[in-house]
Amino acid sequence: MTEKSTPTILTRRAFVSGVAAAAIGVALSGCSPQAGAQGGKTVEVCLPYNAGTGYAWTCETNNTVLELQQVSTVELGQPNQAGGPLEDHFVLAGKKAGKDKATFRLSRGWETSDSDKTVTYEFEVGSDLSIKLTGESGEHFDNSVRFH
Repeated sequence: MTEKSTPTILTRRAFVSGVAAAAIGVALSGCSPQAGAQGGKTVEVCLPYNAGTGYAWTCETNNTVLELQQVSTVELGQPNQAGGPLEDHFVLAGKKAGKDKATFRLSRGWETSDSDKTVTYEFEVGSDLSIKLTGESGEHFDNSVRFH
């Protein structure tokens, strides 16, 4: 029997309200340099943008091999700085062994623009649910992947 998958597309704003308390630890951790190609049981993808622009990151995964667990936002500039730099943190966990990808888009929900950015990370989840980064395409962001 073939498992049917339904794509999951979540905006940061829609998801944060449900996990705000759980995400505090992630928000305080910040992102460190990539931990190489292989990591732990979860992977955190950290993506930068500026507040006040109307842009927001979204995450799309088929939710069968990788599952979105948490979303949080970290202020990188002065607290409450209008238009200051932000970073969205998306935490994904392995759900079962296999290969999967997660696509992240920075866009305004009401329009398409040449300023929109897309990055896709490809992962392999082992039988022990450890996650390995196997590829990246689209916009490149230094130190954007962190394994836990």
